[in-house]
Amino acid sequence: METGSLKAKIASENRVNALVNDYAPAIFNNAKDLVGKPVFKADGSLRLDALKILDLPKVNHPDTLFLNRSKYNLSFTFKTCCQEPHENPAFSDHCSYAETTVYIGDVENGILVTLKDPEPPHKTDYTLKEVRAAQAEAARAKEAYEKARAACFPFGET
Repeated sequence: METGSLKAKIASENRVNALVNDYAPAIFNNAKDLVGKPVFKADGSLRLDALKILDLPKVNHPDTLFLNRSKYNLSFTFKTCCQEPHENPAFSDHCSYAETTVYIGDVENGILVTLKDPEPPHKTDYTLKEVRAAQAEAARAKEAYEKARAACFPFGET
């Protein structure tokens, strides 16, 4: 992966994780008041009274927060985009989107029946050096695995 492309991916992951860390705790806290209550209309859209209780934050472009329509759970997806300059100025910038879905709770017949445990904070400080090191380690581990796997032939790995 080109450096600019990877930098954009890292920036977008850090940014979306920061959005989740900033806003998901309040959504979870507000959702406590919805347990046992209807959250979805028959058409699958969120009820207005449930929307008021959730008090969803307003996020600024290029960030997006949207409801996932499901009759089985209440969840929201945070999405963002980051750009990094291309190594060659003749080309367009690298752009990377990242999104994370946060599951709030389980729904049955339009009613929020349980809340999930809030997720631990997401990492927001990935660096190019750290990611490159992890990729190199993964490549070394993959090569070692392939050698060990080949040595097991024809008997199988287990």
